[in-house]
Amino acid sequence: MKTSATSPRKRNAPSAAHGARSDAPSPTDVTRSALVEVARRAFELDGFDGTDTNRIARAAGFAPQTFYRHFRDKRAIFVEVYSRWVDEQVELGAGAATLREAATAVLRNHAAAKAFRRSLRALAITDPSVRAVRARERIRQIEALRARFPKLRERPLDEVAAALLAVERFADAIVDGETDDLGITPPAARRQLVRLLGRLTGGD
Repeated sequence: MKTSATSPRKRNAPSAAHGARSDAPSPTDVTRSALVEVARRAFELDGFDGTDTNRIARAAGFAPQTFYRHFRDKRAIFVEVYSRWVDEQVELGAGAATLREAATAVLRNHAAAKAFRRSLRALAITDPSVRAVRARERIRQIEALRARFPKLRERPLDEVAAALLAVERFADAIVDGETDDLGITPPAARRQLVRLLGRLTGGD
C-alpha cells in the first residue's frame, strides 16, 4: 500500500529575484496534510468504522471528490495517519534527555491516539495490508533506534523487536487502564515502562 510519509516534499521553483528555493509546502501538500489532520481527529473520536471519507473531506473544508485526488480510500488515509504517528514517536525518542522523559513522551503520544491505536490493532488482525504497513513501520522504528543507539546494532533483530513490542504494548495497556485493572499504581506502571525503554535503547 502506497503512502507518502517518507516521500520527498515538493519545493517551489527558484525565485527569479533571489535564485533560492522556497521551503514553503506546495498547495498539494497543504491539502493532503489538512485531510490527514482531520482524519486523525475523526479516527480518534469515532474509530475507523465510525467515520467516512465524505465526513473527513467536508470537515477539512473540501468537496468529497478532493479526498480521492489524494487518497484511494479510507484505509489509505488511515495508514498515512499511522505513519505520521510513528514519525512523532521516533522524534519523541530522539528528543528525550532521560528515560523518564522518554516514558512521559511515549505515554502522552499513546494517550493522544488511544482510540486510533485500538482501531489499528483490530485492523491489523483482519486486514493483511494494514498488518504489512504496521510491520514496515515497526522496522522503521527499529532502524531509527539502531541509528541513535550504537549498542543496538550489535543485537539481533528478534531481541530489539521484542523490546519494541513490549514498550508499545505496555504503553497501550497503561493508557487503556489495563494496569489499573491489575491494581498497579500509575507510578509503578511508569517505573516499569522506564525499565522497558532501558531495554529498548540498550541501556540495560
